[in-house]
Amino acid sequence: MMQAVEATTPQPAESAPIACTYYSAQNPAWPPLPCNVDNLPIWNLSEGAALLDDLDFDYSAVSERAQRDGRFQAMDMETFGTAYSPIYAFDTNGLWLEITNVSNGQAYLNLHNATKGPTIPYDATAYWTSGNGQTLDHTIYWNGDNCPVPPVDEDGKTDLSGYINDYPVPWLNANNSSAFVPGNYLARLNAETKLGIKPSAKQQTGAMQTYIILVSALEYMANNIYDLENLEFDFLADVDHTPIPPGQITVGGQNVVSTGITNTDGTTWGLTSITAPTGVPVPLPITATLSNANGTFVPSIQLAHLAIVDTNSGVDFTMQTSNTVIVGQQMNLTAQLMIGNQVVTNIALANFQWTVPGMTFSNYVANDFSGKLYTDFTTANSNVVFYWLDGANNRTVQCTATMKGSPVTAQAAFNVLRPRAQITATGGTVALDQFFSFPYNNFRLHCGILNVDYAGMLYSASVTLPPGYTGQTNLEWVQKVSALGRVHATNGVWYRWDVNVTPQALDTSYPFNDTPNDPKPWDAPASQVLGSFNGVSYSEDFTMWLMFKPDGDNAQWVPLRKVNWHWDGAGSLVTNGLAVNWVLTNTNNPGNPLDTISFDHPQWDWNANNTNHFRWLPE
Repeated sequence: MMQAVEATTPQPAESAPIACTYYSAQNPAWPPLPCNVDNLPIWNLSEGAALLDDLDFDYSAVSERAQRDGRFQAMDMETFGTAYSPIYAFDTNGLWLEITNVSNGQAYLNLHNATKGPTIPYDATAYWTSGNGQTLDHTIYWNGDNCPVPPVDEDGKTDLSGYINDYPVPWLNANNSSAFVPGNYLARLNAETKLGIKPSAKQQTGAMQTYIILVSALEYMANNIYDLENLEFDFLADVDHTPIPPGQITVGGQNVVSTGITNTDGTTWGLTSITAPTGVPVPLPITATLSNANGTFVPSIQLAHLAIVDTNSGVDFTMQTSNTVIVGQQMNLTAQLMIGNQVVTNIALANFQWTVPGMTFSNYVANDFSGKLYTDFTTANSNVVFYWLDGANNRTVQCTATMKGSPVTAQAAFNVLRPRAQITATGGTVALDQFFSFPYNNFRLHCGILNVDYAGMLYSASVTLPPGYTGQTNLEWVQKVSALGRVHATNGVWYRWDVNVTPQALDTSYPFNDTPNDPKPWDAPASQVLGSFNGVSYSEDFTMWLMFKPDGDNAQWVPLRKVNWHWDGAGSLVTNGLAVNWVLTNTNNPGNPLDTISFDHPQWDWNANNTNHFRWLPE
């Protein structure tokens, strides 16, 4: 294997994939390494794996120097048959993982200097508790002044038999007061039943959380206390009632503002926010200004959330465990307040800030004249639009904003798919003859001929679409070139055709050969016809990209793989007696170059076919 590998040219360290496992050519018994610490050249074995070109590297010198400098030893590889211990320098003030013990095939770890991450705002529920601390899952109306707290049955749930009228709200507040009023069972119910927010187990403790609370309320009228005390004998709907405006309600001491969203009972959802420590229950005392001194109000409570929504489809990504997308798919996201599937439009949000991980871009514009990648996109508005270049699972997009001066946060998790691909490139032979093209009577210096079976470079691609993507395999090829051509005229002057620009020039057309989804593109570069010259030299470097674009509106091309190749040659017109012949004096065939993964779009400002810019000039 090593003989085959050494026959190819190693690639620079930076050509390796972002996520890559490295193997040592010098020490094949070593386990795979997570990084290329010494920035050595590599041979790409496959996507995600590389072989280090370390055959002449002195590991012992590096180890001795690192130990002398007192750096932290991450691992000792003596057990793998070598005395070398690679030494890595870590900042122990940063985030690092310590293996504290290994027992029975399990490793015990200690994560140092970790910080608490953000919590999901809607990761909590409103709940009711009785006087004995049991969570109440049903509506309760006491049927007597001295009614005890409902008992708990065998499965740990509150036994509500004999205490229930099936109404939608489990709490009543009498006479604008939460104090106990002797003889008034509704007030007693208020004293024994409490409302609060119950965080889920996923919430971390020790940080602060802003909860977005929605409340609506109905005021129930009664002619006297007797009617209120005996309310359980009547249907609640039969009692005169009227909606309470949100501006007359407070939650946790906070004023409530209207959302403009009306319920079927005529009430309007009001909104406020409560900031409290995460991971612990939060009490929600509620008050209301009533129009009747003997009135009672019945509140309805739920939690709203700041949502990350697909602007195109309206899908709320924050409510999904994971969302599957693919590279090149437009990510058009909007942050907005949601009540269920309804949008709250009249509550002002401000100070938006998006955090988008991974490799992203905002636009790619390409044609025969220029190719330009745009990477900037605003992250300070309610809306953000971008595309992913690289794939990853559990990628979290976050948006923070302020509502009524309090911070609110939304998060959405994405699995970003990316096709797997490989380019196979087969090179031809450099020649100086008249066989480049029919009718085979013009001499040229060329690499391959104008025939797919004898091309200077023949490409083919294999592409595997990821599970979860059901669209088409939309592919295109893009090739760029830098070149230097020289011809020696019969007047003794050398003329130069120089296409060395940064970035490289586009090779003639976009896409390559004007052929999208070409299964086997090929190239056969050549000099001009040499009829009036007696010397020639050409040197050209090419980069070919394989591009993919998913189905869908506003999708963009993304690079999957690329391959670099080179050819050069030189020749002279030689007189031998009466015979005059072209002789090839120097040649460098392109071989079969290996491809590499690519996250860089091809960009150009010039077309190599632009004769107004790239002209033959005397040296």
